[in-house]
Amino acid sequence: MDRLFLTVLNMSFTASYVILFVMLIRLPLKKAPKVISYALWGVAAFRLICPFSFESMFSLLPSGTASIPQYTISQQSPPINSGITDTASYINRSLQSHAVTGNVNPYIYTIIGAVIWLLGVSVMLTYSIISVLILKRQLKYAQNTGNNIFEAGILKTPFVLGLVKPRIYIPTGLADEEKKYIIRHEQTHISRFDHLIKLSAYLIVSVHWFNPLVWIAFVLMSTDMELSCDERVIKEMGSDIKKAYSSSLLSLASDKRIINGSPLAFGEGNIKGRIKNVLNYKKPAFWIVIATVILVGGIGLGLAFNPKEISKVNDNNKSVNYIQIEINEIASDKITGRIITDKDDYKAGDIVLVAIGGTVTYDVTSLKPGDWINIGYDTVREKKPVEFIACDLSTLTGLDYPAAFTLFESGKIIKSTTLHNPRISAEMPALILSGSYTLSPSLNDTPNASRYLKIDIGSGGDKIYYTYEKGGNYYIEKPYDSIYKVSRETFNELNEYLYKEEITKYPTEQTELKPAVPEWSPEQIIGADMAEIDYATDDIVIFHGYFGLFVYDLNSLQIIRSLDLKSLDCHQTQGDNYCEVSVSTDGNTVQLHPMSSKEMYIYTVSDNTLLKTDYEPMKDRFLSFIPTQEIIGPEEIGSYSYNAVKFENGEHGILHTYDWTLGTLSYARDDMMYTLFDTKEN
Repeated sequence: MDRLFLTVLNMSFTASYVILFVMLIRLPLKKAPKVISYALWGVAAFRLICPFSFESMFSLLPSGTASIPQYTISQQSPPINSGITDTASYINRSLQSHAVTGNVNPYIYTIIGAVIWLLGVSVMLTYSIISVLILKRQLKYAQNTGNNIFEAGILKTPFVLGLVKPRIYIPTGLADEEKKYIIRHEQTHISRFDHLIKLSAYLIVSVHWFNPLVWIAFVLMSTDMELSCDERVIKEMGSDIKKAYSSSLLSLASDKRIINGSPLAFGEGNIKGRIKNVLNYKKPAFWIVIATVILVGGIGLGLAFNPKEISKVNDNNKSVNYIQIEINEIASDKITGRIITDKDDYKAGDIVLVAIGGTVTYDVTSLKPGDWINIGYDTVREKKPVEFIACDLSTLTGLDYPAAFTLFESGKIIKSTTLHNPRISAEMPALILSGSYTLSPSLNDTPNASRYLKIDIGSGGDKIYYTYEKGGNYYIEKPYDSIYKVSRETFNELNEYLYKEEITKYPTEQTELKPAVPEWSPEQIIGADMAEIDYATDDIVIFHGYFGLFVYDLNSLQIIRSLDLKSLDCHQTQGDNYCEVSVSTDGNTVQLHPMSSKEMYIYTVSDNTLLKTDYEPMKDRFLSFIPTQEIIGPEEIGSYSYNAVKFENGEHGILHTYDWTLGTLSYARDDMMYTLFDTKEN
């Protein structure tokens, strides 16, 4: 919705130039046929409904008319481009010097503006529909006099009403001669499809209701429509009816201007101007009409085309901007490559050209495909592909482009690492954008999830993303921008970056340990963090707490495996040494990782074996969890496990306690309840 709103704003901004131009052109066209002025409004309509156009050097619009880029919503100090270079430059420098330093993001204001805009559109459309319905109700007793013409005693002025089969409504008591040219006027409207044009114009006004120039254009377009229709009737029926026609205009004038899509009224508009135009109307010479049509046609095309961008110079005091490129091909004076990370309105992965300017001192011949370079430029040639004119060039090292990965749980940092490898930054956009765009916008600094991975690409702190699991689905979120739904494989791949610097290329040593059985009693307190469910199927449940790890068989109704975690220093449920428990999708392998350690424990349920080895993330991890708060009310949530298992049939498995002792710790699935510590383990 926010992007649609910005698109509408851009179209309205561009169309404002066209409307002002048409208003100026109408002045010297006073003596020209009004149908020419009427036709010119079609260019304004095109600009108001079409977000793109062709480029031409003959465009009459100023360069850079589309002033609000889509990326503005994620910037603290969005740029302004008025098409007037010096003015825009001064304004942008002023905005940057007074930029907001807090957490307020323009995206919030964009959303608010979009909501207000939609409300305005709804009001406009509702008003039009209700007005037409009321009018139709008043006309239900109108008499059909033939040829789709209806008479009604309540009417003060004739009009056309309807879309597919428009009807002509006239007041009763009109003289036959007067009725003849009034009906001809309305039939002319129908033959020119004016009733559809006016409805379309009203719909455009409804979308751009916030722009006063659009309202002015609607009124002037309606006036030109009526003036051109008057001229057509006079031309067809002869100049003898001028006085009578003018008298009818005066006597049948509408009490007020109809700002609506329908009906199309005979007595609508500037009556004084229409009468004056009728009385002064003279058929213009043929050569004048042809010359005017050619001139106005050229003007119309000039307003319809976008200005051709040959080159764009960044004129913020001639400052140099920088962008990072990976080289694909290289020549002595030109480089072809791809953009590494998003930069302004240039996207990661885009193929670009780099022309080596005369001020570049770097030895270009020493570069090779695959190298990463930092390009300083002050000119961009907007063609395909985009060409940057380099005035400075240097190579990138790992230290230039760090990528930080930080794992959060309940607002606390669990683990953090920074990888000084520039290629990480290039891999990120592909992973991040591999998902499908969701309709839910991001409205906060951090995601609405208790556990998430923060990804900070680059040293500028302006490329921050979050990835997290919620409701069995996996997401990537850019604050105050968009949320993408990704696959579990992508989610796992992103989380693996957290440990990449710790993974060795050499075979890791494994130490076999003897599993210890934990000691417990029914009266033992579960602990403030509650027990955590790690795995569940129709047959078994795996759960853990500081008191140990347990495997419960739902068929034999007893604990079949248990593992003492304290002896492994893996019993912490929070803090820097928090123990991360992962279970494979088949439930046979349990991975225990103290977060402050580079090592982990692998427990195999089937043969009750335990290994100690170097840490690696589990690739085939069971992840069918949803937060308990999605299924349990807030007043009871404290006595349940933080997560619940979601089954394919829609049921949920969850841990629950009544008095916070192991004796009452139970596993609930649908309407079944299993007391986990009711019997002795094998």
